[in-house]
Amino acid sequence: MIGMTRRTIRFAPDVDARLDQLDAGQVSAYVTEAVRDRITRERTLAALAEAGYHPDPQKAAAAAAMLARRPSRALRDAAVSRLADLTGLSAGALRDDLGLGE
Repeated sequence: MIGMTRRTIRFAPDVDARLDQLDAGQVSAYVTEAVRDRITRERTLAALAEAGYHPDPQKAAAAAAMLARRPSRALRDAAVSRLADLTGLSAGALRDDLGLGE
């Protein structure tokens, strides 16, 4: 393990269960990616705070929850179809305008 440090750590049961689903060789990379993502979030929040912006934690959590509930392709297609009917625009043009592609 060149360039790596070995540690023994404890995980909450739900995290441990997720790690058990990975191949043994993937666990370190998975944990490393998660920690680096956390570091990025912390640096981003620090930079925002330094710039005078202090996000509301409740609004941030609500936005994250909304993003996690991204609708299925079938639901998006149905919404685009309905919008096309209401506006008289083509579904393809609406998909392009909304960045949904084909």
